Amino acid sequence: MTWLSIIEYSMRHSLSPSTIRRKIRNGSINFKLEAGKYLIYDDPSLDKPDNDEKKSIQDVLAFTEKTLEEINRVNTMFIEEKEKTIREQAETIRKLNEEINELKMLVNVLEKGNNN
Repeated sequence: MTWLSIIEYSMRHSLSPSTIRRKIRNGSINFKLEAGKYLIYDDPSLDKPDNDEKKSIQDVLAFTEKTLEEINRVNTMFIEEKEKTIREQAETIRKLNEEINELKMLVNVLEKGNNN
């Protein structure tokens, strides 16, 4: 069993003394009061959840990064397909306008021929 002062515990676990005092107040940390000083029980097995938590956060970040990359890839494909469709539709419109103009000319020629 290792009992540490608030300062020793804070340095070993990279926590601020105020965080440790808050944990003492809410009872979320194992402590004892000896000669007017708080001593915190330092259980090495408690370090593992912090490491697991860090690993878990890293896993979540890695998953998030991969997901964002996949979303960006799909989004890029979607935009490229959309631009292709727009180009095809613009070409179709251009051809239809040419055809309309040719038909208008033909109507004009036929109307002039019927008038004579």
